[in-house]
Formats: sequence, structure tokens, C-alpha cells
Amino acid sequence: LPNFKINDLTRNASAPYDRTRALKEVFVGLGFQEVLAYSFTTPLEASRTRVAPPALELKNPQSAERTHLRASLVSGLLSIAQTNRAAGNVMLLEVGRVFPSADVEEELLALLMMGDLTAAAKLGAELSISPLLETPPAFLHPGVAGAIVWNGSSVGVIGALHPSVAAALELTGQIMIAELTLPLTSR
Repeated sequence: LPNFKINDLTRNASAPYDRTRALKEVFVGLGFQEVLAYSFTTPLEASRTRVAPPALELKNPQSAERTHLRASLVSGLLSIAQTNRAAGNVMLLEVGRVFPSADVEEELLALLMMGDLTAAAKLGAELSISPLLETPPAFLHPGVAGAIVWNGSSVGVIGALHPSVAAALELTGQIMIAELTLPLTSR
């Protein structure tokens, strides 16, 4: 058999993936269901959910409903929540790539909690939002939105879904959303 040596280029090559997997396992352990939404969207879908409009249009789209690459994970989570709204309590997690501009690709983590949010307290978690953002993203309720700060740097947003988005999607009850940029750096 051939003898292979691990060189400096491949040593720890899986470390970023291992950290992301460990992060997902933490949220799954708290009761979140991992989902995968389409990476393709339309400007209409972004407008309906009040997320950042997609910046990257596909030259040969799969269909009229999938003409752009997404700029946010939130619209996909909201679509899945809309489909599963009869389930009551819904806790969703997605880690995926977004394309906020033609030359930028980012990996994000997004969370959605819908229904009776006291279930989070039963898991030993405490959820509170301080109004930290002067101008939150349009999909979040003004005054019920905050910044997620990791090791002193703002890495995302968290807050209640804007009532007009909830009404447009026929979603009821408490709906909290978080979206943050990965990787989370260590100290």
C-alpha cells in the first residue's frame, strides 16, 4: 500500500466544518430542527418577507420562482414555518451560504422559534431582547431587535418578526428570528 503523509496544507483542513457541525449539534440538542431551504429565490419573495433583496441573478434559472441567489436565510425559514404553522411550536435552524452582492459569499446561521416560547425556558435557556439596533433589518419588529455580539464584535441580529411579515405569511403567535455570520471566531 502507498504511504501518505499529511502535509501542512491538509492538516486541520476539516476544522471549520467541525466547528460548524458542533455548533449545529448544540442547537439540535436544544430542540431545533435542522432544515435546508433553496439557495434560489426571487425579488418578490425577498420583498414579501422584507429581507435584503437578492443581488445575484441567474443567467439560466431553473424556474420563474428561482431566478436569483438568496441574500438571507430568513425567507427560507419563514417559508418552512408557513408550511408547518399548524404544528404549533416550531424551532428551525439552517446553516447555509448567501450572496449579499455579486462578489460576496458568506456562511450564515439562522434560527426561527415560533409558538409558545416558554418551551425555551424549559430547556434551561433564557431569552431576552434588548433594543440595541437603531435601524433593525426590515423583517424584524422595531424596538424588539438586538445585535448578537460575539467576543466583542457584532456578528448578527436577533428579534421578533415584524407584524406585517407575520400577517402576510398568515403566521400567528410569537416568532423570534436570529441570523448571524459564521465562522464565530475564538479568542
